[in-house]
Amino acid sequence: AGIDPFVCSGGFATEDSLREISIGLMAQSVRRMSTIRRIEMASEPVSDLVRSFTTGKISRRDFVLRLLASGLSITAVGAVLEACAGSGSTTTSSTPWAADPKSLSGTVKLYKGPFAANEADLQQPYIDSFKTVSPNVTVQFSQFDWTQATAQMTAALTSGSQDVIYIPEVFYGAFPFSTGPLEDLGPWTQDPAYVALTQDFLPNYKTRPKPSAPGGILGGVAWIDGAQAMIHINLDLFNKAGVDPATFNTSYDTMTQAAQKIQALGLPGVYGLGMRENGTKNFGQFEWYGYMLRAGTDFLSADQTKPGINTPEFAAALQMIQDWHLKLKVMPPFGKYDWPGIRGQFIAGNIGILLDEPEFTGVIASNKPPVPFKPDVAKYPPGPKADVMLGNAGLWVMSKKSQNKQAAWEVIKHWTAPNATYDQATGVDPIISDWQAKGFWQGNPTGAKIQNFLQYTHGPILNAHLQQMISIVMPYMDRVYAGSMTPQAALTQASSDIQGIL
Repeated sequence: AGIDPFVCSGGFATEDSLREISIGLMAQSVRRMSTIRRIEMASEPVSDLVRSFTTGKISRRDFVLRLLASGLSITAVGAVLEACAGSGSTTTSSTPWAADPKSLSGTVKLYKGPFAANEADLQQPYIDSFKTVSPNVTVQFSQFDWTQATAQMTAALTSGSQDVIYIPEVFYGAFPFSTGPLEDLGPWTQDPAYVALTQDFLPNYKTRPKPSAPGGILGGVAWIDGAQAMIHINLDLFNKAGVDPATFNTSYDTMTQAAQKIQALGLPGVYGLGMRENGTKNFGQFEWYGYMLRAGTDFLSADQTKPGINTPEFAAALQMIQDWHLKLKVMPPFGKYDWPGIRGQFIAGNIGILLDEPEFTGVIASNKPPVPFKPDVAKYPPGPKADVMLGNAGLWVMSKKSQNKQAAWEVIKHWTAPNATYDQATGVDPIISDWQAKGFWQGNPTGAKIQNFLQYTHGPILNAHLQQMISIVMPYMDRVYAGSMTPQAALTQASSDIQGIL
């Protein structure tokens, strides 16, 4: 088209010039069969294009042509060009990633807690397809136990027995940000192939979570996210009780009233509400943590120098939960059901409103026999200070002691790519803006609703004492639920105990 895309400052195209190039290329492709053939060559992955360019195998002009033809936006092409410039272009002397992933060999050990009973089967397609990236690298997958997660992840990282580990955001703060066992992934994320991979990520996940300690490192890169606690509803019970599923979650009061209407049906064994409670073994912390965030606070103050948990708004939320148990009796007696037990009650049709997590949708959908009612999902009502739900972004980290870091990085990139089949099977959400265009949740309106919850997610505090603070507070929350302690007394004591560990 008579346009030189590289006659610009520094030899790199601006967004305006790239737009001009794109228009010119469309006209040129009609006139010149040679250009069409060149564009047709862009079926190779973007990572291969980046490798060909940075090793000098293709020209800068061909690189832009093929990136545009591969579907990258003009803005994304500019970002990839900038990343390539920062990588040293045709030399890899200053970059940690491999110039040619296909030249790598050896073994990468991948460690993750299960999202589903058949997690190993769900991981196998990732492992199989990785052979197209690094055919001589073997990926060995194993699983840790969620109930022993912190100890098992710490042991794996400090010993170097695992190369790549999946760490949810709620556990991430347990590892020191500068002197700990995590590889600093900041330099690795300058890899042009990674820049291209994440060009459609939602803004909050470009570097989530950000280290909060001075001199901290980017120890993990985001893969997925989701509301750690949300609402599952039984539409049949809603219909019988005259509860509108579109408005019941307008406020805490309207949700309580909906539970009361279901309870008033007087059906044997049926309760208006159910939730995780009674110890960290049942992950009850994921319920009250969300109420704490919606009350506008967290375990610590914003500067993390003093306790922040003791507020009137959080005390009021805890009083509501105590009333659900004791005064209104819209919940089973405290401690009657563990987490699997309360889920079983919902599946049996005995709970109208269940406070649980997104992955439960997969359990419901695959239950045999099918659940005897029509289920649906909803977000939490807004709180007095914030309209948020506890989020828990899933992060891939690399052990600082890994003996095969370049291959481990290729594994992280490969597993970070959104995968509709895996997400559909486990109920987790990709952190991308174009999820509909990429075919996520087609024919699955429940999955689409949960995907839209991402705009409300709020991550946990990034602090080395997070798990310890959860352990401190959990027994007080259970005593509130059981009625043996007032919310104010519980928060006063919890605040004092937290102060003691700072």
